[in-house]
Amino acid sequence: MNQIETNRLILRPFCVEDVAGMLEYLSNPRVNCFLADRISTLEEALAIVQKRK
Repeated sequence: MNQIETNRLILRPFCVEDVAGMLEYLSNPRVNCFLADRISTLEEALAIVQKRK
């Protein structure tokens, strides 16, 4: 996937630097009650980022 950029948004593939943010987002109870990917460790977040690359 190529990076797509507008004035307000950047869409790009996931990278290793996204692991901490992925963990923070997906470990939030208000978010993960709607998602299948429930994670609680950096290793789980890394696995998801690598899968979504």
